[in-house]
Amino acid sequence: MTGEMVKNKSKLFSLILLLCMATHAVVAKEYPKDFSIKFDLYHSKKNIGQVDIKYIQNNKDYEFKARLKTKGILKLFGDREFHSIGSVKKEGFLTKKFEIKNLRNRKKNILVKTNLSKKNIEITYKNKKNIKSFFNDPQDLISLLFQFNYKGYQDEYNYEVIEGKSIKKFRYEKLDASYIKDMPTLENTDLYKGEIIGQKNTIHYLWISKHPYRIPLKARIKTNFGLLVDLKLVETSLNFK
Repeated sequence: MTGEMVKNKSKLFSLILLLCMATHAVVAKEYPKDFSIKFDLYHSKKNIGQVDIKYIQNNKDYEFKARLKTKGILKLFGDREFHSIGSVKKEGFLTKKFEIKNLRNRKKNILVKTNLSKKNIEITYKNKKNIKSFFNDPQDLISLLFQFNYKGYQDEYNYEVIEGKSIKKFRYEKLDASYIKDMPTLENTDLYKGEIIGQKNTIHYLWISKHPYRIPLKARIKTNFGLLVDLKLVETSLNFK
């Protein structure tokens, strides 16, 4: 084999390696048409609740139904039901309607509808309507958890997210796995620090699985009333093998 042939073979091998790496960087396994997920919530290692999420897709339409069941100190927050409806595009989920039901005080229920042509959302709360604008197709608090699957492996993610009574800009930055000293490193995950841009005391953390799906296996957040909560995925119908 001549030196030129060896050189060309080396270039070909490098090209194949780069293509494999590029494919790994952008592709995650496609979600099934229906699945369920369950997270347990902890504060100081005590179980304080549970989040159950169910997903159904019919052609290009999706629906998430989620329920937050609280106990212990989190009972102050109260139970909630979340309902997200929208469409599935090549880029991921697009929220069209998002509803939060406050099961303790139904007067505080929130309904949000997206107007894509006008680039705004209509928020209904306590019989009053409010309009907020957005620049990029919005996520909501539920669809956001599963949107990373469509964006592949990135060092930073940016989303506009419907929280309920407002729409906020969320940013996620990849960190070293050992950044949080009191939390054991999770295998097969990437650690991200999240924050709401322009808003204080909103830093939270997500441990996102590397494969086959890009979803949070664990999260650490601080509630509006200062309670530090860890979420841990404990059950799912998604096949991670």
